[in-house]
Amino acid sequence: MPSNFIAMTRELSGTIPKLSDLLAGNLVNQAWAQLRDTRKWSWLVAEGSYFVPSVLTGGTVQVTQFSPQVVADAFAGALLEAAALATPQLIQRQFRASNGGPIYNIASYDPNARILTLERPYLEQSSTDFTSWAVYELYYPAPSQDFLKYLSILNPVMGYSITEDRCTLSKEELDRKDPQRGAQGDPYYVAFYRTDPVSQLPVYEFWPSPTNSYGLPFIYQRRGEDFVNPDDALPPTIESYSFMQLAHYHGCMWAAKNAGRYPELKGVNWLAIATGHLKVYEAWLQKAKIADDEIFLKSWTLPWRLNGTQVGPLDAAFAQSHDMEF
Repeated sequence: MPSNFIAMTRELSGTIPKLSDLLAGNLVNQAWAQLRDTRKWSWLVAEGSYFVPSVLTGGTVQVTQFSPQVVADAFAGALLEAAALATPQLIQRQFRASNGGPIYNIASYDPNARILTLERPYLEQSSTDFTSWAVYELYYPAPSQDFLKYLSILNPVMGYSITEDRCTLSKEELDRKDPQRGAQGDPYYVAFYRTDPVSQLPVYEFWPSPTNSYGLPFIYQRRGEDFVNPDDALPPTIESYSFMQLAHYHGCMWAAKNAGRYPELKGVNWLAIATGHLKVYEAWLQKAKIADDEIFLKSWTLPWRLNGTQVGPLDAAFAQSHDMEF
């Protein structure tokens, strides 16, 4: 059975009269999206990493109330110019004039004029010689367009991970915990911040605000993407015959809707055929989910705490320092 996009498309268009390759491709992708959304599949787990940059501070900056521009002196300007060429980019980082002060996203930096432009106007009091300013990265974009959620973020330097409910906070919750974002150092929580207006990717805030420079590798759940290229193929664990039953179901439903337009489609009980395809697909789907659980159990999870009582050790250090017999 075909398993790549072009072969599946032509099988569908070659089975149903008047169904073009273009429309058949859309129906294959419709079936593909429906399959991906039935569960958190093992083949949709991906890996990525963030690099936490060092905090920039030193010299002085000039800020003016209601202006988005921050003017740096020569020393501060040199730091910002070097960061503009580094990874992550300077425009991915945030500016604050003092610890406990509001956080501003950086829109751009002009090295010639040594002017840092903020995403919104600076609302606090003007100052010509702020020495306690800092630039660091609090917000991190999702690693892909089909990102769903973090599964585990690892801090290998400090030896801990961010998982479970520590990955599901919101900005509102962080605002209640730490409205001034005074907690800084190593992050232990991740909260949704907003959707980036340019990339349309979700952006997340790490808390406490990360100020120690290191890499944070992570794994995350993807939603998956539609087939685009002719050789885009199904994952090896997905049977093409069984998947095509769902594609044929959508094709038969299209034929049933258009039987009045094309004589070639008349006289066939497309709804009955569609129902048959769907039953075969649904029977296979249950088996596929069970098989996928053998690879990666995600259909059932045990929370860390039930009714406020800890269920199991959070890490090896906890187990070594507590009586775990009970």
